[in-house]
Amino acid sequence: GWFRSSVRVSFGCRDTGGSGLAFCPPAQIISTEGANQIVTGTARDGAGNTATATVMLNIDKTRPLIAISLSPAANGAGYRNTAVTAHFTCSDSLSGVATCPADRVFATDGQQTVSGTATDRAGNSATATATFTIDRSPPTISTTMSRTANASGWFNAAVSATFTCTDALS
Repeated sequence: GWFRSSVRVSFGCRDTGGSGLAFCPPAQIISTEGANQIVTGTARDGAGNTATATVMLNIDKTRPLIAISLSPAANGAGYRNTAVTAHFTCSDSLSGVATCPADRVFATDGQQTVSGTATDRAGNSATATATFTIDRSPPTISTTMSRTANASGWFNAAVSATFTCTDALS
């Protein structure tokens, strides 16, 4: 029951009596968005008799709104270290929302992209996309000693320890 563009309303008029058709309303282009818009046309024959036709239109040319919120929020470096839920919020003030994506959960490490499309009851659609990064893997740390311990695991001189830290993602 919704149109996504302007509507041309044409009236077909005829006179089955004997006086002939005197007036038939011209076609109208209805471009204003709105629900329950009434368009009326009145025809008149040569004798002054009239007939009226009415049509009701619903026009919604505007795309719905869609937003994505990600939970939990990223840390100061822009990473998340747990699974992320993408929640979609959709709205349409005229024809109403027909479809809005369900929440999605992401748990794989690395950069992720989530997209969702909202559609209104007139068939207009809009898409939102968000990119985020998950790093649930802890960093690794290894130690290198400057000398080797004796057979009992003891050192008999000063030892320097060098730590090497790596993280494959963040």
